[in-house]
Amino acid sequence: MQGNFRIGEWRVQPQINCVSKNGSEVHLEPKVMQVLVLLSEHQGEVVSKDRLLQTVWPGVFVGEDVLTRSISEIRRVLADDARSPRFIQTIPKSGYRLIAPVTFDPPAARQAEAELPSVAAQVIQPEPMPPQPVSLETTVTPTRFSLRRAAVVFAVLLLLSFTMFLFWFFRYRTQSRDTAHPYITRPLTSYP
Repeated sequence: MQGNFRIGEWRVQPQINCVSKNGSEVHLEPKVMQVLVLLSEHQGEVVSKDRLLQTVWPGVFVGEDVLTRSISEIRRVLADDARSPRFIQTIPKSGYRLIAPVTFDPPAARQAEAELPSVAAQVIQPEPMPPQPVSLETTVTPTRFSLRRAAVVFAVLLLLSFTMFLFWFFRYRTQSRDTAHPYITRPLTSYP
């Protein structure tokens, strides 16, 4: 999809990863925008999770949790609720379906929009800082990995401490036994 489009009252601009409504803009991470664009291209149809993963993340092994977070991000931006959806419907064990009406900008509007930045450059208006996009490709596994690493380090330190205690215990126990019983010289035979 090349141009901008509308999902309900929201205006979507895929080229700049922007979703806007009533003058407020929200910038999405590029992969999240690709998920939204793919769902929009197949409005009303169920798009399988596998198709979404293969299209948006081709050649990369990612789990369904990345897709789930992308859908959650889209729902958060569009103020949609998973329990009573107005935009994206979850089809259990299958995929997702965009249920809101999608209207595409006509080619003339796209051309006028392309010329608009030169006019907008003449009028200088302060622009609010857009929120930084959240990278959804980072997963929770680093936290689990660091917890696992901490558990391994703790176990190694515990084992090392126990080994040092045993070494100390047996070494000093042997030394104390030797000092308690001094060496006694005994003749090997009774012959002179």
